[in-house]
Amino acid sequence: MQLHPEPPQTPAGINGTSKVTTVNLTWPEADGASSYNIYRNGTKVGSTYSGSYKDTGLVANTEYVYTIEAVSDNLTSEQSSEFTIVTAESTGSA
Repeated sequence: MQLHPEPPQTPAGINGTSKVTTVNLTWPEADGASSYNIYRNGTKVGSTYSGSYKDTGLVANTEYVYTIEAVSDNLTSEQSSEFTIVTAESTGSA
């Protein structure tokens, strides 16, 4: 048992796709991580146990900046580098 456990590896290699009101993020799972916190424009918007996250309820044709931190045993990694994506433009139909 480690007396001073190390935080998990910082997530890297974030990719994403967007639709009008959703963004789908993916990244390689970080060593030592048991879950991930997702931040949009600096605010935590969710968490996941895998290397993917779907963010919904977004505004069309809008830029969003995401960062991700890995979590393990109540320790968190540094936040990832920023990943910027723009949602698709609305075509006017529902």
